[in-house]
Amino acid sequence: MSKRVVTMDCWGERLSILERDIPQIVRAFCIDFDVDLPKLWRLPGEAKPVSMSQLSWLLDVAFWPDAGKLFRVSPRAVLAQPTRYQFHAGKIATAALHYPVDVFQYAGRYVIVDGLHRLARHRMLGHSTVPCKIHSIRALSSIKAVE
Repeated sequence: MSKRVVTMDCWGERLSILERDIPQIVRAFCIDFDVDLPKLWRLPGEAKPVSMSQLSWLLDVAFWPDAGKLFRVSPRAVLAQPTRYQFHAGKIATAALHYPVDVFQYAGRYVIVDGLHRLARHRMLGHSTVPCKIHSIRALSSIKAVE
């Protein structure tokens, strides 16, 4: 793998990582471009209940940064140690559950595009289903942010 550097905006902080240091699960299942959230939210479709058991694998993936380094903290780690990860614990505690989680299906799994803090809050509250707006994988090209 190359020594290409990937740079991302994370809640107002610009962070970089070598491509080879991105966890394999993230490389395999996550989109590799910035999402234009207003375009995503305008995609047609209704929220449908999805079983937490089909989404819970996402809670184990270290999507979030910690101490200035990308891909260090999973939602499940935040739920287990909220005082250690106060930033994300606060976002989970205030996540607006009246908005659905945006997902698409890829390789037999639901993959999150927007709403990871909402998903974690649903888990924290013990919900067995999560309202999700399920998008076609073909729709991904229409939500890419312009650089």
